[in-house]
Amino acid sequence: MSAIDSLIAELSEQAILNNASRKYDDARIQYTLPSITVRDFDEFTEIVGNYVQHTYSACMSHGGWISTADAAGIGKEILNNSGGRRGADVMTYYMDSKEGINGGLLQCLNTLCEGLKRQAVERYTRDVFDRYLPQDNKDLLEHMVVEFIQRYDKLLPGIDRTRPHWYARNLETLIRAMLHATEDMASIYRRL
Repeated sequence: MSAIDSLIAELSEQAILNNASRKYDDARIQYTLPSITVRDFDEFTEIVGNYVQHTYSACMSHGGWISTADAAGIGKEILNNSGGRRGADVMTYYMDSKEGINGGLLQCLNTLCEGLKRQAVERYTRDVFDRYLPQDNKDLLEHMVVEFIQRYDKLLPGIDRTRPHWYARNLETLIRAMLHATEDMASIYRRL
């Protein structure tokens, strides 16, 4: 199999699912809650941190730990940047979790799962590009980027197909387009 075929195979929906996202869904399923509501913000922060810690241990460090403060901080950052319903932020998720409305604490954990999964897919995608696109051989890099764009032609939103060589020098733009396409496809499959 050629390098470009391997690159494309490792960026397939099935490969991304198997190598980056499925374990986050498994970790979410394994995490249980003592209650579907919280008493106060301290308990909310503790649960957010515990969930991130659980996921980190299960999916990234395989038994390792990060500090409680770091875990809670990562979780709150994801909630603030979720951009989800109603422009939700940490306080929105906290109030929903306290009142048990809009999916409450379960929705909060689902949002954390999706955010952690999105980060994992981005890391995986970057790794695949780094492994298969030779940064130290500009001619080969350019050739492979042109071929990649030609093969993914219809799936890459916002890519200017008239300037494929430009993306070899601006690989971040190509990676962002690939991540956007991956998120769009995942969103479509979740709705089915």
